[in-house]
Amino acid sequence: MLVNKFAEGCDWLFYLMRLNVLWLRYSLFGGVFFSLIPATVTVYDCLRKLMVEQNASQVSIMYRTYYRCNRPRYKQTSIYVFLMIVVILFMFKFLGTYPSPPFLFEFTLRSHLFLWLLLSIVFFPVHAYFRLSAAKMFLQPLAFIFICPIQTIGSVLIIGLTLTVYQLFPLMGICLGIALPAYGISHLFFKKFIDMQERFF
Repeated sequence: MLVNKFAEGCDWLFYLMRLNVLWLRYSLFGGVFFSLIPATVTVYDCLRKLMVEQNASQVSIMYRTYYRCNRPRYKQTSIYVFLMIVVILFMFKFLGTYPSPPFLFEFTLRSHLFLWLLLSIVFFPVHAYFRLSAAKMFLQPLAFIFICPIQTIGSVLIIGLTLTVYQLFPLMGICLGIALPAYGISHLFFKKFIDMQERFF
């Protein structure tokens, strides 16, 4: 029994390591600007297969298949995100020109930045579980920040804890990278989504 658990744990770690390597490969070689978002959504697609459908076979083939669908689908989203980052950086640069910036302006800017950071966390599990139209591309994940506050806060804690562990054990960060926090975040949100579907649909 103990040997089986150990073997399952090794398989799980190896799966996450392969997922991280695939994410790095497709993000870098596909061109970071247009590949980062589809490559990350694809990580969550594979984790959904693993958790919801118990399907962990042929992760390389599965990843490639999902990525080919996601890359054109999220091309426009990548442009929107890039423009938003440029606007935020410009606003913070503009804020820095004030010796004592107006409180309301600074509070509004920092609140929007915090909301965008939360959106960047919730965006990926939502898009991996639901197939959303272009009109709901950002609106639906934004709604889930408030629909699933415990999962959102839990995801922030998972990212913080993972970064702390990676600082202590850099090799672990190299091997598991994005896959480990994505697994924890997926576990929180997919469980909630399944519960919501059983209860309301």
